[in-house]
Amino acid sequence: HTPHPPSAKCQANYFMGPTLYDTDPDPAKGNVVNRLGEPCASAADECYFLHSDMLHESPSCIGLTHDPEIDTAYGTVYWAFDSDGDRSAGGGNGGGGQLVRFDFQQPHGPGSMDHSVASVRRYPEISLNRGPPGVHAGMAVHPVRRELFVSNPGDGTVVVVKVDSGSYSRTARVEYPIYSNRLPSFEYSVWECAEHRTFATGLDTPSGLTLSPDGMRLYVAERGTGIVHVYDVESGVEVGSARTGYGSIGGMAFSPKTGVLHFVDADTDSLVAVRPSSSSSSSVCDDVPYASKLSESYRQSLSHAAAALGDSSFSPHTNYRCVPNPIPPDSSLFDQVHVGTGYASDDPNVQSSMTGMDAAAALLENRTDCERNSDLNFDALLLGGYYCHVCLPSSDDDAEGRSGNENGAMCDPGGACRNVQWRGYVCDNEYVVKVDTGGGVLLFSPDDAEVALNPHDIVLKPRVTYRFTVRETKHFVTVHASSGGDDSSRGGGITTTATTTTAAGLYPPARDGPLLITVDDALRERLTTGGDRVPPSAAAAASAASSGTLYFRSSASSSAPAVR
Repeated sequence: HTPHPPSAKCQANYFMGPTLYDTDPDPAKGNVVNRLGEPCASAADECYFLHSDMLHESPSCIGLTHDPEIDTAYGTVYWAFDSDGDRSAGGGNGGGGQLVRFDFQQPHGPGSMDHSVASVRRYPEISLNRGPPGVHAGMAVHPVRRELFVSNPGDGTVVVVKVDSGSYSRTARVEYPIYSNRLPSFEYSVWECAEHRTFATGLDTPSGLTLSPDGMRLYVAERGTGIVHVYDVESGVEVGSARTGYGSIGGMAFSPKTGVLHFVDADTDSLVAVRPSSSSSSSVCDDVPYASKLSESYRQSLSHAAAALGDSSFSPHTNYRCVPNPIPPDSSLFDQVHVGTGYASDDPNVQSSMTGMDAAAALLENRTDCERNSDLNFDALLLGGYYCHVCLPSSDDDAEGRSGNENGAMCDPGGACRNVQWRGYVCDNEYVVKVDTGGGVLLFSPDDAEVALNPHDIVLKPRVTYRFTVRETKHFVTVHASSGGDDSSRGGGITTTATTTTAAGLYPPARDGPLLITVDDALRERLTTGGDRVPPSAAAAASAASSGTLYFRSSASSSAPAVR
């Protein structure tokens, strides 16, 4: 994250960095939960990943890549482009970026807050420049050569670093006093004398970057021109290029199954596949045999030099005169708790795996001092069990001017969240649907599975998308409409005021999954004409109000009213 503009609620926060997730959705692994923090074991739930670990030393990261090394126990080593690495708050065109290596070492797993076992290394000698805001910096590690390639957008270059080179210099806790944990088991250090060099120059805002599947070519996208350049990895010689016609290329990668090059483009919000259109453009694709451009005489010269020096690892790019600059560490920097890192707490439980539920956290509920100069700490809100709070950030409205992502939560469009402390949150446009033993359909609030709601008390509002989560695995649930308000001949229902539904609510039956009903013009038309099926509608604008009633039925009781 870059320093926030003056209009933002919060001040610049350097206590941020990469978050690690285990993407295995098996409920037994505990990696996914629903909005209430319960195990996500049903297809009916919206599932959210729980983080497996997080570190906080690269707040302005614009590039990240995994290191396929095989030496660590868990294989969770990542390299990051921290665009404000020197903490100058001038990471824009003014440079200031640094390379950072993260090793999560032993991820704490879901449900824990212990960030004390990790290793973070900073490389201040490797200067990086982010360039214009919003530009991605591609990064890739060559698994055999053990080289890291980094797009350097602000300098128009690509930098290459020998990832296994360099030496420990000193602790980073003095120069970079905001970090994840003060226990000695958390290694935060400055490394120097790493082998690095400029691999390519003269590029117009290089962004996406990737290696060919055979590892012999490097592909670099220019955001400024939309050109993809191809370089021979061994020699650094450019061997081809192609104009894509896109002007905001971001990440780039080869498909591991098809070998086709892909990239994403921000302005068009698209994923693009690059295929050769003629023999002249085949140099940008990986479907033809390829031979390195490095001359044999150069290889022989390197071999002779290594033999003469008695050093098989000799490299002409290593600065053999470089000496690390050690500084004895201050032992006070390794105390148990760090007060100024963003957790704003000197309670050891904050950093333990069993974070305590402090009763004083309830006092945060009524805090409304969200301004930049407030002493309210947003991390403290989350640690206090608030996942929906007026001071937590909101996202932009959708194309129809509706927002469901307010106060830090993620509701469907038009919904508002309500916090359920220590567990999660619920949305006012969300209901749970169950079928009783007699085949009747019952509605519940997501956080109260015991007391059924009276459907006559539920009024659907215009331009809001409602989520009815069907927790029924045997029988299907269907939705029917009746115009002119409640119809006593069909039993109780849910009254709608306003305008429509394009949702799956009046379409195919649902079982163990969500029914999404949007109150829009399509629903108004359905309520006016009668019948049970609604054609899909792309419109969702408000129109003249009308009212009617929706009825839920289960396949276990087709003749009886579903909702009474």
